[in-house]
Amino acid sequence: MKRHDLVYLNSEGRQYAAAAAGSNHPELKRAFIMQIIAGEQIPGIVKRQEDIPGQDIAVGFSTCHYTPEGVRIRLNSVVPKRCIDAVISPFQVFQKVDETGIYAELNKLAKGCGMDVGLFGSSALEVMTGQPYRNQDSDIDLYVMPRSGAGQRLEELAQGIYQLEKSSQVRFDIEVEYQELYGIKVKELLSGQKTVLAKGLYDVQLFERKKVLMEL
Repeated sequence: MKRHDLVYLNSEGRQYAAAAAGSNHPELKRAFIMQIIAGEQIPGIVKRQEDIPGQDIAVGFSTCHYTPEGVRIRLNSVVPKRCIDAVISPFQVFQKVDETGIYAELNKLAKGCGMDVGLFGSSALEVMTGQPYRNQDSDIDLYVMPRSGAGQRLEELAQGIYQLEKSSQVRFDIEVEYQELYGIKVKELLSGQKTVLAKGLYDVQLFERKKVLMEL
């Protein structure tokens, strides 16, 4: 299980997650939280595991509901591993997209550069739930994994996506998988900075940028 994975919970898990979220978000009515997690049955998103006891997993729930200030309501919670019915990776999510339009172009571009492409965040939730998680101002959240030796073509992929951004008027937020453990922002990797931030399931590390590029 990794960051960005979607988890589908059984009935016990949804009840457990709703109760835990209620403790984390006292400003929200418990019935509303129960409706979102247990009623709407949206998948949870695996988060970084910080001080999580026992066999629990930290998950987040992002909804299509907004506060009066226009901020999307997000819930932080935990769930026992035994209550997870299914785990869906970003790459499995991408396999479920409508292979037309911008997703078809992304798939062609990534394959041409020797990389697997996935979706995470609100982009993944929209595909899996059919609900309108994205709007005209939303990014598409991409997660890419170079196949053997293809990491050297990361700049080529980024240039292709930049051209796609210009033609489609859609922005992309891209992470690349490193060491099968971490996600690193592609913009950081292709910048001139010395180090890059790598986020994993259990920790956050700083790596030398040039070293990462050589090892991808």
